[in-house]
Amino acid sequence: MNRRTRALIIATLTAALAGSTLAHTGHAMPGTVEVSGKDYAFSTSPALPTGWTTFTFTNSGKELHHFQIARLKPGQTFKNFMADLKARGDAATADITFVGGVGIQAPGGKGTVTVNLDQPGTYVELCFIPDAKGAPHFVLGMTNAFQVTNRASKVAEPKADVAVMLEDFGINLPQEIRAGHQVWGVSNKGPEPHEMMLFKMMPGKTAADLLAMFTGGAPAGLPMGGVQAAAPGRTNYADLALTPGDYLLICLIPSPAHQGKSHAELGMIRPFTVK
Repeated sequence: MNRRTRALIIATLTAALAGSTLAHTGHAMPGTVEVSGKDYAFSTSPALPTGWTTFTFTNSGKELHHFQIARLKPGQTFKNFMADLKARGDAATADITFVGGVGIQAPGGKGTVTVNLDQPGTYVELCFIPDAKGAPHFVLGMTNAFQVTNRASKVAEPKADVAVMLEDFGINLPQEIRAGHQVWGVSNKGPEPHEMMLFKMMPGKTAADLLAMFTGGAPAGLPMGGVQAAAPGRTNYADLALTPGDYLLICLIPSPAHQGKSHAELGMIRPFTVK
């Protein structure tokens, strides 16, 4: 998701969320790390073993936040990465590995995603969403680092109730999705990084309305989390509690192979109904 798109989203969703509360409660799993995000900082994460790790992210701030996890390249320090990120913006992320994380949460919202910390090293936590003036939250201090050690976790890979495939360029999921608690296994099967942003649509709004929202149109959907950007070949497990209604999945990451067009423009937008 580029900075211009994020700025438009924050403006429209802030208006849409005024006076509302979206408490998206995840179901705790073994090996869970609790992370809190506020305006503008993440709580400190401990050193962790390699393997499957569940992160439960709570937005304890007054603005929208998400929780992106990435692994730095070998030899790169957190200090050097942050200096490069502040200097070059999104271009500085070309050399890091996106692991996944919890998608956009409204104030008071909570989301749970299980990721595979498959290699030891330095990992970073980032929020790319901008404030009202357009400054990305990581610039304002909403970033952190933690170490993954060679010690292996004994936590087993979760079992998915719903399998979602992110491809270049489409989102494939079962035709029927029912209400209730469920675990979605979200796999990136394409050669580019992908995210799965989840929105619950406002009454009478369509996918076209939601796309228009990202370019300054009226609010059309409310953020319900999802999975942050993950590199090709990676699978994240999102713990979701869905109520009946119309939803939409979308990936807004720009494609370098298509002149920077967003993946949504290339077909990664998928409406569905929960019964």
